[in-house]
Amino acid sequence: MKRLALVVLCLSLGWSGEGSGQTGSQTESFAVPPAHELAQTLEALRDPASSAPLDQLYARGLEYAAAQQLNGESRAAAGTAQSVEAALATAETLHPATLEIEEKVAAARRRYALLGKPLPALPLAESLFAANETPRINRDYGSATILLAFPDSCSLCVEMARGLRAALFRDSDRNVRLYGLLAQPTSPVAAAGAPPIVPDPRSPVARLRGTPTLTVPPGTLQVFGATDRGAPEWPLAIATDCRGIVRFVGPAPLTALLPGGFVDRLAEHLAKIWPQDASKPARK
Repeated sequence: MKRLALVVLCLSLGWSGEGSGQTGSQTESFAVPPAHELAQTLEALRDPASSAPLDQLYARGLEYAAAQQLNGESRAAAGTAQSVEAALATAETLHPATLEIEEKVAAARRRYALLGKPLPALPLAESLFAANETPRINRDYGSATILLAFPDSCSLCVEMARGLRAALFRDSDRNVRLYGLLAQPTSPVAAAGAPPIVPDPRSPVARLRGTPTLTVPPGTLQVFGATDRGAPEWPLAIATDCRGIVRFVGPAPLTALLPGGFVDRLAEHLAKIWPQDASKPARK
């Protein structure tokens, strides 16, 4: 199936290097890119002769700021984001944006705005981990909390998410919280006195039953910048530090849950930059 182009248009920075076509190495996957890459992006935005789509250049600039955020360099990130916004304003005077580009720019801006803020409240509908369990995200965020969000139409994501339980148990020793967020319409409810509705065993809900997956309404994905025209690539990873502050929003590869893969490396990186026994980032 076609995979949509989240993680975010993407706040990908080539961070994952596997699965979903992103590039990057395991040793450099969460590092801030070389400064010349940002300079080239800003120059392209200001260049009257540039033919590159404004939304892509803008997203690339915010990717750089997002990498700074992820590495505890919040002041530098604020300066980068300000420079990107100024360059975009210049670009829009040279190349008036279409409605589609404006929507993609707004989606990227909305995603970036999540960084450095508490994880927003989400309208959780059902927990698939255990019958009658109240759907919730533990407010003890552990050493890191990682959510993998995807729509029920992404069959590859559903298949990947079947590995959530094993990954959660593997990472429990490191106090990592891990959840799937399955976006789907509300399940039908049987009328009073009628027999319960038995879900299709091939449905995403049935296939993910017993995993640490929470169902959410489809509109929830808009919180993370998903739009019809500016939707990022699935699955989307949203990660917080030990205090529940969002530090990463970007696409994850379909191999994210493998031992030593994207989720393990991201959790390790977050615990290093924002350790549980400290109130401030290890780096600034």
